[in-house]
Amino acid sequence: MQVYGKVLEKTPEREWYVAKAMIQKWLDSGLDEGAVARTWNQGNPGPCVKGINKYNVPYDSCTYEKKILALLQ
Repeated sequence: MQVYGKVLEKTPEREWYVAKAMIQKWLDSGLDEGAVARTWNQGNPGPCVKGINKYNVPYDSCTYEKKILALLQ
Protein backbone atom coordinates (compact mmCIF):
# COMPACT_ATOMS: atom_id res chain seq x y z
CA MET A 1 0.00 0.00 0.00
CA GLN A 2 2.86 2.39 0.83
CA VAL A 3 4.43 1.96 -2.61
CA TYR A 4 1.53 1.58 -5.03
CA GLY A 5 -1.03 3.52 -2.99
CA LYS A 6 -3.50 0.65 -3.17
CA VAL A 7 -3.61 -3.07 -2.56
CA LEU A 8 -2.69 -5.09 -5.65
CA GLU A 9 -2.47 -8.80 -6.31
CA LYS A 10 0.86 -10.23 -5.17
CA THR A 11 3.25 -11.20 -7.91
CA PRO A 12 7.00 -11.89 -7.66
CA GLU A 13 7.68 -8.76 -9.70
CA ARG A 14 5.56 -6.55 -7.46
CA GLU A 15 7.06 -8.05 -4.30
CA TRP A 16 10.57 -7.34 -5.62
CA TYR A 17 9.59 -3.77 -6.61
CA VAL A 18 8.05 -3.08 -3.19
CA ALA A 19 11.10 -4.48 -1.38
CA LYS A 20 13.47 -2.28 -3.39
CA ALA A 21 11.25 0.78 -2.94
CA MET A 22 10.96 0.33 0.84
CA ILE A 23 14.70 -0.27 1.27
CA GLN A 24 15.47 2.85 -0.77
CA LYS A 25 12.94 4.86 1.25
CA TRP A 26 14.61 3.81 4.51
CA LEU A 27 18.10 4.58 3.17
CA ASP A 28 16.90 7.99 1.92
CA SER A 29 15.48 8.71 5.39
CA GLY A 30 18.97 8.33 6.85
CA LEU A 31 18.94 4.77 8.11
CA ASP A 32 22.20 2.87 7.68
CA GLU A 33 22.31 -0.69 6.35
CA GLY A 34 22.07 -2.22 9.84
CA ALA A 35 19.00 -0.16 10.69
CA VAL A 36 17.41 -1.13 7.37
CA ALA A 37 18.02 -4.81 8.14
CA ARG A 38 16.49 -4.42 11.61
CA THR A 39 13.49 -2.55 10.19
CA TRP A 40 12.93 -5.28 7.62
CA ASN A 41 13.22 -8.03 10.24
CA GLN A 42 11.62 -6.55 13.35
CA GLY A 43 9.55 -3.68 11.97
CA ASN A 44 11.61 -0.82 13.43
CA PRO A 45 15.20 0.42 13.40
CA GLY A 46 15.63 0.21 17.18
CA PRO A 47 18.15 -2.01 18.92
CA CYS A 48 18.11 -5.61 17.72
CA VAL A 49 15.95 -8.05 19.65
CA LYS A 50 14.94 -11.65 19.58
CA GLY A 51 11.68 -13.27 20.53
CA ILE A 52 8.43 -14.63 19.14
CA ASN A 53 6.06 -12.39 17.19
CA LYS A 54 2.28 -12.23 17.48
CA TYR A 55 2.00 -15.01 14.89
CA ASN A 56 4.13 -17.30 17.08
CA VAL A 57 7.09 -17.03 14.69
CA PRO A 58 10.53 -16.73 16.30
CA TYR A 59 12.82 -13.93 15.17
CA ASP A 60 16.36 -12.82 15.97
CA SER A 61 17.10 -9.47 14.38
CA CYS A 62 20.65 -9.41 15.80
CA THR A 63 21.60 -12.52 13.82
CA TYR A 64 19.64 -11.29 10.79
CA GLU A 65 21.43 -7.93 10.82
CA LYS A 66 24.84 -9.64 11.03
CA LYS A 67 24.00 -11.89 8.07
CA ILE A 68 22.83 -8.95 5.94
CA LEU A 69 25.88 -6.85 6.78
CA ALA A 70 28.16 -9.79 5.92
CA LEU A 71 26.42 -10.17 2.55
CA LEU A 72 27.01 -6.48 1.82
CA GLN A 73 30.77 -6.76 2.42
